[in-house]
Amino acid sequence: MSEQDKNVKLSDNERLKRESNFLRGTIEQDLKDEITGGFTADNFQLIRFHGMYQQDDRDIRPERAKQKLEPLHNVMLRARMPGGIIKPEQWLAIDKFADEKTIEGKVNVKDNLGLSVDDLGEAASDLKPIGKGIFGDVEVEVVTKGYFLEAGTTIKIISIESNRIIVQATN
Repeated sequence: MSEQDKNVKLSDNERLKRESNFLRGTIEQDLKDEITGGFTADNFQLIRFHGMYQQDDRDIRPERAKQKLEPLHNVMLRARMPGGIIKPEQWLAIDKFADEKTIEGKVNVKDNLGLSVDDLGEAASDLKPIGKGIFGDVEVEVVTKGYFLEAGTTIKIISIESNRIIVQATN
């Protein structure tokens, strides 16, 4: 690095990249900190370079503030899937990570909304093998056992495991 380069004022993101040990920062320490459950200032920005986003639940923010509690943070992880397709083993790896590394143990934190095995619905989107299903007036994320189904296919819930609603086409 030349002397002239050292005197150039960097944007905050460029400063962060330069000082972060190849975008590592202290993310690992923040993940291990059970007290805050969130990322510190620089790490909050660094995780975005990795496709992660931290936010707190704004619906319960006022109640937590009244109780003098910190915000309840959650993290969304974006995963690149060429062609929008995820293989079953990739989904299972993400789900395993969520089970082992999160408080909720869920990839998609949503209860089953009163749905049960054998309920009939319709694929609201193509299931590749993950997509949206509609059961009555409830739209939820569903997954097949690895095969694709076209939108509009009649589907049946064959299993509900933790947060996963597993479906198959009806014959």
